[in-house]
Amino acid sequence: MAWYKNLKVGTKLLLSYLVIFAAAVGVGAFTLINMKIIDGNYAEAMDLTNRRMTHIFASKDHFSKARMITREVYYPDNTRGDLLRLSAELDAELDILITELNALHEVAVPLTQERVRAALPMVEAYRVDAQDAIGILLAEPDISIHSPGYREALIQSQRKSDEVGARYADTMTETINGISDIALNVVLVLAGENGRKADNTLSVSVTILLVVMLLILIMALYIPALISKPLLRLARFMAAAAETGNIALSVEYVKTITAYSRHKDEIGSSLKSAAAFISRMREIEAILKRVASGDLTGDIAILSDADTMGKSLQVMVSNLNDMFDRINASAARAEAAARAKSDFLANMSHEIRTPMNVIIGMTAIGKSAPDIERKDYCYAKIEDASNHLLGVINDILDMSKIEADRFELSPEEFDFEKMLRHTVNIIVFRVDERRQKLYVHNDERIPDILVGDDKRLSQVITNLLSNAVKFTPEEGQISLDTKLLGEENGVCRVQISVKDTGIGITEEQKSRIFRSFEQAEAGTSRKFGGTGLGLAIAKRIIELMGGEIWVDSEPGHGSAFTFTVPLRRGSGRAPQCLPHGVNWRNVRVLSVDDDPEIREFFKDVASHLGFACEVAASGEEAVELLSRDNGFNIYFIDWKLPGMDGIELARSILAPTGQKPVVILFSSTDWSVIRDDAKAAGVEKFLQKPLFRSNIVDIINECIGEEQVAEQAALAEADDFSGHAILLAEDIEINREILLSVLRNTGLEIDCAENGARAVEMFAASPDKYDMIFMDIQMPEMDGYEATRLIRALGAPRAGDIPIVAMTANVFKEDVERCIASGMNGHIGKPLNHGEVLESLRAYLLRT
Repeated sequence: MAWYKNLKVGTKLLLSYLVIFAAAVGVGAFTLINMKIIDGNYAEAMDLTNRRMTHIFASKDHFSKARMITREVYYPDNTRGDLLRLSAELDAELDILITELNALHEVAVPLTQERVRAALPMVEAYRVDAQDAIGILLAEPDISIHSPGYREALIQSQRKSDEVGARYADTMTETINGISDIALNVVLVLAGENGRKADNTLSVSVTILLVVMLLILIMALYIPALISKPLLRLARFMAAAAETGNIALSVEYVKTITAYSRHKDEIGSSLKSAAAFISRMREIEAILKRVASGDLTGDIAILSDADTMGKSLQVMVSNLNDMFDRINASAARAEAAARAKSDFLANMSHEIRTPMNVIIGMTAIGKSAPDIERKDYCYAKIEDASNHLLGVINDILDMSKIEADRFELSPEEFDFEKMLRHTVNIIVFRVDERRQKLYVHNDERIPDILVGDDKRLSQVITNLLSNAVKFTPEEGQISLDTKLLGEENGVCRVQISVKDTGIGITEEQKSRIFRSFEQAEAGTSRKFGGTGLGLAIAKRIIELMGGEIWVDSEPGHGSAFTFTVPLRRGSGRAPQCLPHGVNWRNVRVLSVDDDPEIREFFKDVASHLGFACEVAASGEEAVELLSRDNGFNIYFIDWKLPGMDGIELARSILAPTGQKPVVILFSSTDWSVIRDDAKAAGVEKFLQKPLFRSNIVDIINECIGEEQVAEQAALAEADDFSGHAILLAEDIEINREILLSVLRNTGLEIDCAENGARAVEMFAASPDKYDMIFMDIQMPEMDGYEATRLIRALGAPRAGDIPIVAMTANVFKEDVERCIASGMNGHIGKPLNHGEVLESLRAYLLRT
């Protein structure tokens, strides 16, 4: 039977139907032959028989088609449309079958008619059962072999199918019995007196029909079981897998696969494909278990271009690997940041405690100092340490604002060169201490007045210069260069570069020096101090301005920090450099300096201003030049000259003549160091290095013009606030004492309030007495904001317009805005700047 097992299911069914058909044809032929022998009415008998047999075979054929349609219903890949189509085809075939049975009923003998009448309701019952089975499948909303509901519906419909099959066998039995009756009727009609032959023919026919009926019964039972048994086992396995989530092969399913492994029909192929699919699912399950345990190292096989599940798993594992890589990288960065912040805190402890130690120690020494010089020395050290501590605190505050994304700029018009002068003057004393040379080159094409945040710009330059001084050895060289890269629509792109001949920076250090809490050196054994925040703050400032900053460096060969910023051209111009009415062509200047760059600088300034200038490289060269021509009006002399120094040269210029030419000393050394010797030699004027063109302009104006004298006189007169009274709201006694001491010689009357509530009471009691209020913000009982609002709401004379200026350590932009919003007129930050206090007093007390 191996050949039969290897046949396709459709072929098996067709072969079964051919056997049945051949048996029926054989019985009919045998009966007809006997009928011809028994009776001579062969034609009539043949006609009747043909009509009856035609209806019988037509009925059989249409019932077979209906049965095939019923089997088609249980193919697992049917769609809803397929089921509806099969239902309609089944109804059509059963309608034709009923028509044929009715036709057979008309030509049949009474006995056969009874059997036909009995067969008709069974056909209708078959229709009902078959449609019910189809209805079970159609009732499931998701017609898919993977749907648990559909699998259950399939099982139910197959159970229904088994019942329909049983009725089918009974119906076939009844139909064959009807055929037997027809054959018997033919034999009786045609045999006549040859009853014995008819009986023999009938016996043979009945025997053949019984054999055929047996074959049909066997095939009716075997073929559905052959088809349904493995499919039912597969359905049970899939249902169990859907319920439990376990796709391990059960013993029953393994037996089914083994039993049908040699079959080459559709059932065998389906089971093998299902086994392969389940095997693939188990591979995927193993991969997922491996991934769930954290193992992402195994390979995932891709079966083909259509293997979307394998590709998806491969992509998932790849994405997980990438995610873990990012997580590990983030963890490493976080760990590095934590280490950097830990080092930063350790360094900050040192940076804060060191100046505090100086302040405390020098205070103790100053208290017990026996002479004024010792006290002055202690005060100077306390001042230096305080300024350093203030710088550290400012860096930390700036970094806090950057970290909170609250760092903002305040652009306004400013004089670019004066900003450079102010910045350089902050750092020049440290340059002189280390005997370094500082050169400043300012591009004359840069407009005098620009719009930007000059304080933040100065902060960046100060930081770069401080680093250059710190990391450049003694007697090294530092240069500050500015350059106009271009201008478009009134916006100038300015490049500023700070170069040094210091220790340089490695490539690895370049990658981290602009990060927060990072320095080129780290740890507690650092050679150079600092917060490690300056460059990070500088980078943020430059980026907020719309520029960029970078560094070029090589270890042992110095560094060059360069940044570019866009600055809008201002609407104003710098003041005219020289007084009117002076014929500058008659003014002659002699500049003496051993540095060729300084000599070249004076020549450029003279060319720009239009006066005559001679230069000398030493005191001896200057003396020789003066021996030939001493008709110079102004002398610019460096204090430190090789051989004859500047003071000796100035004495030689001023001593022999009764005239008083203007002699101006310039040096990077502080004026207080050389003032006594210079004045003894007759020198009254001094310029701090590095020199700027505006330095030269200002001091020439001072020497030749009268404007400076008038301005100083007006300023001296402006600082007399006699006849004015102010109210100071400050809860800390030492802060009140400092302000009272600063304003002691201004003639100002000052009343103090220890908190905001007391300030409101004092102003309410004497509203006409006070011309201005300095208001602290953080005070007990009532803060400065609430006190200001209450004063403004008093309704007393001047309560609405008296100037109220915040004097507080709350110096962020939002703090200033909150002060203005509460009704204040201005803001001064702590620690107090003497100049800012006086400027505020002038603005509100002396305004007309």
